[in-house]
Amino acid sequence: MTYGRDPNKKPLLVATTIDYLDYVWIYEGTEDHYPLEEYEKVIRELGENGIGKIYLRVNVCGRTHYPSTVTERYGENGGIHWGAETEAERLVESYRHYDPCTETIRLGHQYGMEVWAWESLFDDAANVVAEPTNPRYKEAYKRLRGMPLLDPWYLDNWDAWALEDSSDLISEEQAAAMTASAEGKTIGKIVMVNPEETFRLSPSILVNHDNLRIYVSDDNVTFRLYDEPFALTADDVDGKHHRLVLSDLKITSKYVKLCCLDHDRDDGSMVIDQYHGHHDIYDLEGSPLPSAWTWGDGDLEYNPLDFNRIQNRATWDSRKLHVGFMRGVVCTMPPEYHKGLAEFCVPKTMEHKVARFAELAKYPFDGFNFNLRSHNWSYFGKNERYGFNPEVVARFEARFGRPFRHTSQDVEGLFQVRGEAIAEFFRRCKAETDGRPIYLGGLLPLEMKDDPNFWMPYGPIPWLYKQYFADGSIDGVIMAAAGGYGFHGGDFSSFFTPEITGGKTIKLGTFREMMCRPDNYDFAADMEALLNSNLDEVELYESMILTKNPKSFDFIRGTAKPGEKLVFAWSHM
Repeated sequence: MTYGRDPNKKPLLVATTIDYLDYVWIYEGTEDHYPLEEYEKVIRELGENGIGKIYLRVNVCGRTHYPSTVTERYGENGGIHWGAETEAERLVESYRHYDPCTETIRLGHQYGMEVWAWESLFDDAANVVAEPTNPRYKEAYKRLRGMPLLDPWYLDNWDAWALEDSSDLISEEQAAAMTASAEGKTIGKIVMVNPEETFRLSPSILVNHDNLRIYVSDDNVTFRLYDEPFALTADDVDGKHHRLVLSDLKITSKYVKLCCLDHDRDDGSMVIDQYHGHHDIYDLEGSPLPSAWTWGDGDLEYNPLDFNRIQNRATWDSRKLHVGFMRGVVCTMPPEYHKGLAEFCVPKTMEHKVARFAELAKYPFDGFNFNLRSHNWSYFGKNERYGFNPEVVARFEARFGRPFRHTSQDVEGLFQVRGEAIAEFFRRCKAETDGRPIYLGGLLPLEMKDDPNFWMPYGPIPWLYKQYFADGSIDGVIMAAAGGYGFHGGDFSSFFTPEITGGKTIKLGTFREMMCRPDNYDFAADMEALLNSNLDEVELYESMILTKNPKSFDFIRGTAKPGEKLVFAWSHM
């Protein structure tokens, strides 16, 4: 078979996303900034080698690459990567020499490419980072609450984010009563189940009777090895969720740690997530006991379990982590806001996000792509718990004409109005573009929940494609895969029937997260399949994967030799 494109197929637009920061970060020249002539070499190489469109990532997490009156640019008021000051200051100094947005547009057009803005739909809140050692940033650390890359508008507007559901959170009084009910009970069985089909876990359970150790404590101060015999079984639930069962136990202590000794590896198989609900303990009669869970690291005998630290999931049988629980529960009140998940039903959130986009739309980009990813995965796996703001409930009650009573039907309606607010946001953004197109780097709709690539990283928000197209606000969809950062978007084209698109021509594409490519990834085979697909576009994230592997351009152009393979020599900074 001849490598390349079938001439009877429609042409495939190969796009790539430039993360400008990365080129600045790895620059090894003597200048104190990233020279424009060096950046031009990158863009020229893309334009001369089959790339038809550039997506410029216009932000560094929540901060912008461009001057802003709505938020703060990267580097303003101490908002940089603390701990990487050399690279950070090089980026700030680069801004003093040129505007990355202006120059990317100019150079991309010069070398024959479209140039689009790549924006975050919700927010990219990044994570809380360690306190900087440089005293220059001590004040900024306090003022920015340890989040230097967050859009600082949120520091005064926490309630602009999605609010956690408080209906099943536990008060101090409830926690005390539930803990008292478990006092004096002996733990006879522990059952752990991964909370969902977890992204990039080992397909088999790595914990076994030989490598598992149990430590117990009565005071959460000093732990000792539990050396009594016990039984261990490991299996899968529905072929998706790993389950680990420890039985024949006789644990009378209140605090327990579990450690897998074979943890000096990158992969893992068992996940801890949230305080309650996915991991259970039972007494000697098989009755369930209340429990609160967390994860830790460090000394197994002397490090106490910290039940305030569980902000995200942890793969506890790798990276020298351990998992632990107490017989009883901890208070989970008050509810918290989801950092990085803008709630469009909140009026001030809508106004802030539209204002940010309107500022961006003043640049002569050829189009705009809203992507769903975020650096903050602290809420991964429990996003269905967020979006219960008073403003959302009020919109639900106005929309459906009844009080919100927290039934499953009402919760579904709550997420429906959240989805409708997103559609309203798209309409308002489209009004700022003078007709320029907007794409959504989207996800499969709820109607395709049985598809293996279906995923709900932000909970069951309905993606109202039919409404977007009817409104004229979304002109194309670049479908991401299961896992968000995932690799293959799957075949979703069957959903976009004329009934959904309203008879309009909607551009369809797929997303490739090149730095998360599978170990056995065959770029040649993938590019040939894409070149001969019915898709309009593929977005290869990110451009540095290509420019650090120039042989990749042969496969993009369809000029590689039949049977030729490409081994990527470089992955990511």
